[in-house]
Amino acid sequence: MSKMVFIGPKDKISTKYFNTASMKFASKFVEINDESVKKINDFKPDFAIVYVYNLPFDNSDYVIDVLMNLKDIPVVLYGTKSEYKVYEQSCQAKFISFILAPVLEDDFAKRVYKFWVDIHIDVTDVLIEKSEDNRKKVLVVDDDPISLRQMMNMLKDKYKVAVVKSGPAALEYLTKEVPDLILLDYEMPGWDGVQTLEMIRANKDLVSIPILFLTGVSDRELVTEVLKHKPQGYILKNSDRNTILEKVSSVFK
Repeated sequence: MSKMVFIGPKDKISTKYFNTASMKFASKFVEINDESVKKINDFKPDFAIVYVYNLPFDNSDYVIDVLMNLKDIPVVLYGTKSEYKVYEQSCQAKFISFILAPVLEDDFAKRVYKFWVDIHIDVTDVLIEKSEDNRKKVLVVDDDPISLRQMMNMLKDKYKVAVVKSGPAALEYLTKEVPDLILLDYEMPGWDGVQTLEMIRANKDLVSIPILFLTGVSDRELVTEVLKHKPQGYILKNSDRNTILEKVSSVFK
């Protein structure tokens, strides 16, 4: 069973969230204090939840210390947008997810479990079109397995292709491989394309990777919204093979 550590202030509310989220994991609650890091290291978790929602200011230094030591495991931060901005810069994890507070305990637990499934299953099941040549590498990110397979079939003769089914899985893949292009579904459950793009661009080692959004909708308002986030462009999923290949090849010209 996978091991989850829940780090936060020990009160009635946080305990409820811990109890709900811990049902599918071997779990440990670590209260935020000067012994937190040691207790986390002793437990050796597979991933961490850091509960910073309404956290008293005098605990912030302990949280920063914890986040700076969580280097080798995925981290979920639970808090408001302003709390996330305060702590995300301190996090040294290979990637980090965010659950916007407040949510009900059951919804919180579902999101935590989905996060773990996404990074644990998708990454181990990543499909890679193997090749020994020097073709460009393309990573396709889409929650629809049919779309992934179709895109791979269209691209595999000209490119080395890897596919993953979520934003977290894409971030995990990018810790191991750096593609020449990312095709990123704009609308996905959990992490959508925008959040995934922002997480990629927040990493100085990945910021230069060109990104094309994938979308199934040609509505002008949606296209305008897509382009606000300054990708290298977008591809309509229902485009024919030649159009998609032309869009991809234009990135490398």
